[in-house]
Formats: sequence, C-alpha cells, structure tokens
Amino acid sequence: MRSNYQFSVNRMPLPHGAFTPVWDRAMINRRSHPWISRLRKLPMLISPYTRRDRRDLMHLLHYDQYLHIHLDWNTVDEWINEPNTPIFLAWEGKQAVGVMAASLPLGGASWIRLIALRPDLNADEILAALWASLKARLLELGTGEMAVLVLRPWVAACAEKLGFAQGNTIVTLRREGNTVPPALRSDVQILMGNWRETPAVVDIDHAAFAPVWRLNEASLRQAARSSASFTLAELDGQMVAYQISMLYTQDAHLSRLATIPEQQGQGIAATLLTAVIEQFARRGVDSMTVNTQQSNVQSLALYHRYGFQATGLNMDVWFCQIG
Repeated sequence: MRSNYQFSVNRMPLPHGAFTPVWDRAMINRRSHPWISRLRKLPMLISPYTRRDRRDLMHLLHYDQYLHIHLDWNTVDEWINEPNTPIFLAWEGKQAVGVMAASLPLGGASWIRLIALRPDLNADEILAALWASLKARLLELGTGEMAVLVLRPWVAACAEKLGFAQGNTIVTLRREGNTVPPALRSDVQILMGNWRETPAVVDIDHAAFAPVWRLNEASLRQAARSSASFTLAELDGQMVAYQISMLYTQDAHLSRLATIPEQQGQGIAATLLTAVIEQFARRGVDSMTVNTQQSNVQSLALYHRYGFQATGLNMDVWFCQIG
C-alpha cells in the first residue's frame, strides 16, 4: 500500500543506489532526492519503481489513449525488473497515475522505453513531472542523448513539449521474389550463428552503429535466440559482419545487418544478404522486409539494389540532448 505522506524536494545529485526497495517516506531527507517531485496543483508523488509496484505499473498499460511501448526484443513484463532500469511512477494518493521508463545508456544514448498515463487527469503535468525525475536519473547514469520512437501522433506532441525534436525517420522496405544478385565476395565464409557467440556480435554491432542505434548484449542475445536465421561473415579468420532475421508466417524480416567499419562498402553485407534471401527461398519464403534510417544512404543503396521498395510505413525518431 502507498503511504499518505506528501512532500517535495530540491533537485540535487543523488548517488546511484542511494535508496532501498522499501521506503519510509516520513524519514526521507528532503534535500537528497532529485527524483521525487510534487506538482503544486495536484498532491502527486514521483517515485522510482520497485518490485512491489509491479501490479500498479501493469495496470497502467490498460490505458491505451496515452500508452507508448518501444519496439523491443522483450515485453514490458520481462524488462521492468532488469537491474538498474530507470523507471518512475507518478502517484496521486495511493493510486498510480503514470509511468515513464528508459533504457540504460549505451555509449551515452538512451531510448524512452515506456510511457503510460491515465487519460482522465492532466497528462501534460504528469508527463512533465515524470520526465524531470527520469532525466535526473539518466544524467547520473551518463546519458547525453535521448531518443523516442514516434509510434502514435500524441507521442510527437508530448516529446516536443519535453524538448525533443524530430531528427530522423525509420523507413520500411519490402522485396518480393527469390531472384537476387550474385554474392560479390567468394573469399567471405558464411557461418551459422549461435546465440552463445553474442559477445563477438556485440563488438561488430557497436563498431558498426552510432551509440543511439546500438543494441546491448541482452537484446542481441534475445534476437539471436528468437531468429529464423542468424549468420556471421568471416574474412581471413575474423568475424566481420552478421545478420539476424525473423520469420512471421510467410514473410521474413531482416532485423539486423552490420559490418565493421573498415569492411563496409566491400560487398560483405551484400554477400550475407544474398545468402539469407537464398536460405529463405529454399524454405518457400520469397517476401522480406527491412527497416533502416532514412539518413543511411549506404544501406538504402544496398537494399534498393536487391529489389527492396519503400512501403510508406515510416516511423519518426525524435531526439533530445540532456547532457
């Protein structure tokens, strides 16, 4: 049950791990916790998520009007208890009225992972209070850049109020048929991947992508374990590229394709792409989709050469510099 104590605090740096799962709100030092705030117009408390809040958090996911769940390899129920995940709840009395969560920073970049707000209250005020607490925590963790995937129009409107601006677009491409250009490299060996090889894949992924587009080891491991095709490209005894693809009914989806920077533009990604298309064709699958950034000219050129065409199903990405 939630305590009836209400209070506000000044925002000052708080060392990570300075609070415990069980709180005595009457004893909390008002000057030591920047992640707790109270709105003037509402008796609202912002607190970090603990395991005992799970039922309240999951209940908020039923409010579909203001619900944003990042496209993730794990469900909310799976990742909310990952260690140190930044999650904050807004309380009005004993009732949870909002939640906001982010991914742990990777190379200084984090994503808004979850927003859920009760629609019958002042959503802007709840969101602003949650963002203030979440941002303070993310700054402590070393986040400098925040991103949010705009899956619904209200997310863009709210993001703008929080200081985000549109910065890129993820485009969806599709190809039909199993005719592909021949592999460009005969000296590249294509190997079947194993999720236990995730550490090597992490090195490739983080070398290939800017921080905001990288995946952490847990996400890559889950992707590999869930995949219909996971292959690696080896050149002169070195792993230089990988791809992970999924299968949804009769449509394949190229979820990840990465090559180390010094080998990019040398036909290695194309060799992987040829192999995976042929692999799915042998299984009777001749339709494939892929997502990439609108700004990634090199990837777009590769996919267009392989017959991928824009579908018009695009998702904007908004960014905010907080550090």
